[in-house]
Amino acid sequence: MRELRSTLRERNVVLYVVVVPLLLYPFLIWLAMSAVSVLTAEQDRTPLRVVVSGKEPQLVRALGREKFVLMESKDPRGDVSSGKIDAWVDASSQASLNLVYDGRYRQGQQARYRLYPLLQIYRQVRLEQLALDGGARLADLQPVFLEQKNEGTSDDMGRFLLGTFLPLCLLVVLALGGLYPAVETLAGEHERQTVDTTMGLSVSRWQLVLAKYALVVSLCCISGICNLLAITLSLRAILTPFANNLALSFGFSLASLTTLGLGILIMSMLVAAATLLCTAHARTFRQGQAATTPLFMAILIPASALIDRSLSLDAHTCWIPVVNVALLWRDSLTHGVSISLTLATLGCSLAWVGLILGVLTWRLSRQGRALGFWGGSRTPK
Repeated sequence: MRELRSTLRERNVVLYVVVVPLLLYPFLIWLAMSAVSVLTAEQDRTPLRVVVSGKEPQLVRALGREKFVLMESKDPRGDVSSGKIDAWVDASSQASLNLVYDGRYRQGQQARYRLYPLLQIYRQVRLEQLALDGGARLADLQPVFLEQKNEGTSDDMGRFLLGTFLPLCLLVVLALGGLYPAVETLAGEHERQTVDTTMGLSVSRWQLVLAKYALVVSLCCISGICNLLAITLSLRAILTPFANNLALSFGFSLASLTTLGLGILIMSMLVAAATLLCTAHARTFRQGQAATTPLFMAILIPASALIDRSLSLDAHTCWIPVVNVALLWRDSLTHGVSISLTLATLGCSLAWVGLILGVLTWRLSRQGRALGFWGGSRTPK
């Protein structure tokens, strides 16, 4: 309670722990998704300059309907290289259909992206026309019909999007939510020159570590819960425009909510232990921030495991810190996680936490000896 009272006096702690996860991160996600949507729409509306060689009126009409700017060129290959045109479709030969573009230019890459599907369709139409001209029947040209069907329901789509975005947001928020309090509770005391008073308290080193650790864990959990609430309420409005008109359903079962809460607690314990260990040697707040920057990156790098759908929580990945909790969140939201794997993740994470706290207690004990304290009392001269 002493640590909590002194920490909550800092306005920046309240700002980073409560206000930022609750308000700022949903707004930033909405802003980023809106920017992506605007850029995608702008690329689709960008007029692309295309030269078509050969007498192919059907292809020319199709490109005109897709809002391509059809141009004339005496040296189309040279014009593509110089950037005067974005792509050249060489249809002069009956045996080939060539698409020439320059990947150095953004417009050239966009032309290839938009032209290639159209040329694939045109190629199929021309093959059918050649077969019909050779005497084939239309029924013989399509013995097998291609159909497509999306088996994913709105619930599946909603769980997939939640499993992709929500764990990543939680990782970022918990990392930042534990960074500032951890720096404040250790480096802040050195900067305020109150470390002698704290070291002189009549408590053992492990009690001192436990008090500071419980403080950072509590603030991390508050950040995670605030972010979970804000993201859940705003995710539908943010991601619905990217769902291809599919009605999304964002719902949480009791099991998934329990797993999410347990994961927030586990990750808070890991982040708190790691940040306290990194800031134990810092003497100023700036040194503490510099010490936790590599740790912040190390926490976010395992988030790439969320993108790899071949990875899942199993008997091997549950031993990897951060990755195991990220996979636990994702799998619990998408298809569920067994109780045994959940307990294994909890046990492995607690083992890592115990190891880190043991090292932290040892470092603080050495620091106390250097200041002339031993077990909470000053060593007699």
